[in-house]
Amino acid sequence: MDFTALRYFSATAQSRSIRAASDRLHVSPSAISRQIAKLEHELRAPIFDRHAQGMKLTPAGEILLSKMDSVMREFSRVKSHIAALQDLQAGNVDIYCFQTAIESFVAPVLNRFHTQYPDVTFNVRMSSTDEAIEALITGAAEISLIINPPAHDNITRLEVFRDRMVAVLLAPASARRKKDRVAARARRLPVRPDRAIVRPSPTARSRIRKTRI
Repeated sequence: MDFTALRYFSATAQSRSIRAASDRLHVSPSAISRQIAKLEHELRAPIFDRHAQGMKLTPAGEILLSKMDSVMREFSRVKSHIAALQDLQAGNVDIYCFQTAIESFVAPVLNRFHTQYPDVTFNVRMSSTDEAIEALITGAAEISLIINPPAHDNITRLEVFRDRMVAVLLAPASARRKKDRVAARARRLPVRPDRAIVRPSPTARSRIRKTRI
């Protein structure tokens, strides 16, 4: 089975359009159609239903697509291993990490790395801790960046950086302004908060005086 045909099939399945797949892969639509026809001939089953709205996977196409990700990842790793044997700085690396790490840590590091090794490509995916660990176990990722990773027999942990946690408090000046706003609102109330709302009757005042010590 031709890996070029599989790559064209995957792009078409994801975009649901041969035209969109050709734009993404920078190849002609006819070339993609020929490769898809070649796959269908080898599998002896149609893998797409052609509609005016686009390309829809058949049950056989769904099965093929479900296996595609692992097949292409494994093929990419084989290419990387062969490149390493030939002392070539090339290959693909899949990284799973949380969003903050992408913005503050991963992107700057990968930019510097790419400058030195332009033939190494990185596929970075934002994920939760559980997804990142699962990706390592299943082989979907070579590296995962997570916070407080749980212990796992098949995973080696390496601390790459420490972050500082800070507490954010209301500034004193802001607190005073807020207090002034509350006092201003209180002054607009129909009842002054510094005056009694309920006044005792003359009889009650007399009883209060009698009970004073």
